[in-house]
Amino acid sequence: MPDDGNQIVLLTDNQLIEQVDFLSVEDEYNYTENWIASLKEIATSINSSIQQRSPPLIEQLIAIKNGLLFQEEVSKKTLNALPPILQPLFLLANLSDDEHKEIIWLCISIHTYLLLSHHKKARTHLTNIINRFKLPVFSKAKNNRWIWRILPKLDELEELSNTVDFIYLFFVEQLRIVAYEQEVRKELLTNTEESDATIKLRSKKFKQLDAIVKCFEQAYYPNKKITRQRKKKDKYLDPFKSVATEQLASFVDGSTWVENSYWNLSRYDIENEAPHLYYQYPSIPNFDDELYSPNSRKPRNIEEYIDTLERPLIVSLDLPDKKVRYMQPLQRIEKNVHHSYISQRELELNSNVRTLSVAGLKQVFGRLAIDSHRYDYKYNKASLILLLSMMTAVPVEFLITTGFIADSGLFTVFEDTAYLQYQLQITDRKQEYDASIHENQESIIRLPMPSGLIKLLSDKRNLPSKEDISDYIRAIKEEVDLPYLSIVRIETALHIILHRYIQGSNQHIADLICRIPASLAPSTYYSSHSNDFLINRYRQAIELLNYDNQLDDSFISQPSTRTDFTTGSGFALTLEYVNTFLQNLWVWVDDSVNKEEHFNRYSALVWIQFCLLTGTRPNNGLTNVKDIDLEVGWYEVADKPNKAVKNHRLIPLCPTLLAILKKYQLFLVDYQPYATAKVDKMIHQIKQEQDELTLLNMLSDNYDKLIKIKRSHISKLLADYMPFEDSYWTRHFLRTQLEKLNVSMILINTVIGHEKNRQEALGQFSSVNKQQIWQVRDTFEEIAQQMNLRM
Repeated sequence: MPDDGNQIVLLTDNQLIEQVDFLSVEDEYNYTENWIASLKEIATSINSSIQQRSPPLIEQLIAIKNGLLFQEEVSKKTLNALPPILQPLFLLANLSDDEHKEIIWLCISIHTYLLLSHHKKARTHLTNIINRFKLPVFSKAKNNRWIWRILPKLDELEELSNTVDFIYLFFVEQLRIVAYEQEVRKELLTNTEESDATIKLRSKKFKQLDAIVKCFEQAYYPNKKITRQRKKKDKYLDPFKSVATEQLASFVDGSTWVENSYWNLSRYDIENEAPHLYYQYPSIPNFDDELYSPNSRKPRNIEEYIDTLERPLIVSLDLPDKKVRYMQPLQRIEKNVHHSYISQRELELNSNVRTLSVAGLKQVFGRLAIDSHRYDYKYNKASLILLLSMMTAVPVEFLITTGFIADSGLFTVFEDTAYLQYQLQITDRKQEYDASIHENQESIIRLPMPSGLIKLLSDKRNLPSKEDISDYIRAIKEEVDLPYLSIVRIETALHIILHRYIQGSNQHIADLICRIPASLAPSTYYSSHSNDFLINRYRQAIELLNYDNQLDDSFISQPSTRTDFTTGSGFALTLEYVNTFLQNLWVWVDDSVNKEEHFNRYSALVWIQFCLLTGTRPNNGLTNVKDIDLEVGWYEVADKPNKAVKNHRLIPLCPTLLAILKKYQLFLVDYQPYATAKVDKMIHQIKQEQDELTLLNMLSDNYDKLIKIKRSHISKLLADYMPFEDSYWTRHFLRTQLEKLNVSMILINTVIGHEKNRQEALGQFSSVNKQQIWQVRDTFEEIAQQMNLRM
């Protein structure tokens, strides 16, 4: 049987009239003759206009509007009491004759509702087609009114379209525009600085347009099979934009570090024969729509989600060719799961065949810089692209995509300056920046770029083809005798230089400058640096590569690109503010009116101090007595809420924190004479270190038992004092303080729990020992002294 899913189904006027009669009987509502007649006239008028591809007869629609009889005044209660199809009719009656656009689109919603109900489509579509045009008329909210700016005045168009589904196609195009804007501007690390309200409005636009598109699609193509797409947003992107966006999103997810999709068939790439490994991460939820109960273990924002992300599923899609499986050339390495993990360790061997030496990278950079000035050289365009990729770590496949450099927003060009700017994708804080409270002004990184190079490559005529790139790589290999050279090695050169060879830099700095996604570098969300600091590390890397000065690198020090600001986590607080915060909590504890209130307040204070001096994730039920060694001073923690990915790590307890916890033990003993029998028994069990009990607890509302402290308890109890709604800021604070005190990045990742997959300090591949972890104890103590903690 032939597939008729793509065939437009049109209804006759009689079918629409019958549908109006059916609804008037089916709905448990008393339809007046005036309403029924008006619905029929509107349906047949719009139907005729659409099928004849002619502008709606506005005079006829105005006449129908003026003949409507409604006694009630416009109100939300009155509107919602009506059946869906009568709601736009009611609003229509209250419009003025000059509001042509509103009149026409309300009538179109009525016509579309009749089509959907005739085809027996889901109630969701019936509700959506009414709401999406009812709310822009009735509501004054920006979230609804924005649509009038894009809707055309159909009565002024001489010829609407060559197809009868022109309305459906119009909304598909509008959805593509918003989808592309949402992808590029929000997700692909661009230079656009936007407020949280702007981002949320764009998200609402996308959802509303998506609902409208589905309604018209089901109305005109009722037999079309609906396929559930994993990535719905890609459905509406233009061909070029879809490919570029999907590839760049793939890079952001980290797959480029394992396999470069665009070049995997290139016969000139020596890693071509390796099996392709892909990281698959779970989709990121929409935190704007999440509701949290006090007992919820769900992450509250994107930072916490990434911080507790489960290990990726690694999939090998193919195997090496049988002819080469057992005859590996020297320059090839078989990439299986084990090798993939090892290759991403913090300390890769410098002899790893998948990387070039510093001398080799310098040689390649110098050659690219020389060829970029040889305008008569046949590979000049290829050298320009590869040079830019080596300077920015942007994949070549995106740079050669027409429109990417000029339109993606990653690069910004002025008359004599240019820079690369991108968002760290950090949740915006609700408070305005205050230098006395917040460590960071912004969440963007801005790097100076050579304006001439960016301007040149912004013109699609100067972009090379894939074949030009491949041939040029082969030519360099032969001429400078670098058999290991490949596209991937050029793209990752900047990260390698920053990670290994620049004084004052490390893997974290390299991840920030090279835009490594948080799924591979969770500490990205906990950073705190001045933009100047990052530019200086970048300058050192470029100067190291540009050892023979073949590239004019003066663009890095131009004043116009050096506006400094602090950038990173919006939840990182200054040491001075945290000092004041803790002092205020002590006053609050001392002001307790009874012993029970004092018990809870003091417990909350110690809980905050514990989080500040361990950096542990502030989950519900911290401080299990079996996990804390108060004799030696260790805390063994498994603080990822997903049991499938829990990994234990050790955190040393500094002397000040040990004293605080031991004092709390004595506090429990002192409270026992005033406790109920049940509370007294639980305190005794805590002293005996019985399993599943926590050291820090609070009294229940009735003061008759001890309950584990939850984040919601802290948020509620300290609502007047907490700088943020949630206590996760304590983790951000300690992480940024450790980096300020120059603790090794390996040890920071170890105690904070930011090791990359299979790099855990207590794991099989680790070279970190307990003595090294123990040394962080001294830094914790230094932070405790700086906070002037009271015992």
